Amino acid sequence: MNKIKKIKQKTKETLESIKKKLKGKKSEEKKKLTKKQKIKREAKDWGISIAAALLIYFVILPAILGTNTPLIVVSSCSQRPHLNMGDILVIRGTAMEDIEAPTITINDQLQYNYDNETNTLTINDQEVTPNTNNSIVTYLPNPMGTQIIHRALVKLEFTEQAEPIQGEKILLTQGDANELPDQITQTRVNGERALCLDYTHQGMILQSQKDSEDQGSELIVSKNSEMCISTPVTEERIVGRKTGPRIPLLGHVKLFFCDIAPVCEGHANPGTNYEYILTC
Repeated sequence: MNKIKKIKQKTKETLESIKKKLKGKKSEEKKKLTKKQKIKREAKDWGISIAAALLIYFVILPAILGTNTPLIVVSSCSQRPHLNMGDILVIRGTAMEDIEAPTITINDQLQYNYDNETNTLTINDQEVTPNTNNSIVTYLPNPMGTQIIHRALVKLEFTEQAEPIQGEKILLTQGDANELPDQITQTRVNGERALCLDYTHQGMILQSQKDSEDQGSELIVSKNSEMCISTPVTEERIVGRKTGPRIPLLGHVKLFFCDIAPVCEGHANPGTNYEYILTC
């Protein structure tokens, strides 16, 4: 009987040993299989994440916000102290009437005056002053193509009888940190500031100031396309207006890569005097 028990015990131990070995082999095979699949699984996860991010940025956000540029990075200091370099802004598509800014209706002749001493713009006897309650807009300047983020200054509505533009709505803009509106010549013309009205193959069309009660303003053609930051902003050149809070500093990631790979606008632009700075 003792021998039989010993044989059973030994047989049991042998079976358990075999089971452990088989289990160990399966476990090792399972581990090896997981390692082989790990790279594929990670690549798949990255692919899904990238595809989701592209879908959100290029499809979902544009559909929700009504613009092809739902996010934009501030790359200069022209909007300080309200915006800083590297801020990311959420942009919503907008119509001209939804932009918050005072409106001046032009019924006949557009008359303007820019006081060089006080930096005050007067249009048809109405003084125009910057207001931080106005909308911050993103637009494509004319003739330059790089998007600009500046604050709306004033909207001009021209009637069908107005001159030199008929039946249009245009927007004048100005950076919060800039002395001059975008549509006023950065250099003086005949000792005065002129208004940049349009840009054609002939050059920049400028309107000089009214010199006296008997002498009206005149149109001047300048070959210098950099007389102004931009001509007046028409509705089709408006990308959108800022909506919601800004996301600080994160945009420096994009600016940094654009600095080393010149396929987009980085820190090196006229607004920063071509110098890298982290904050304004």
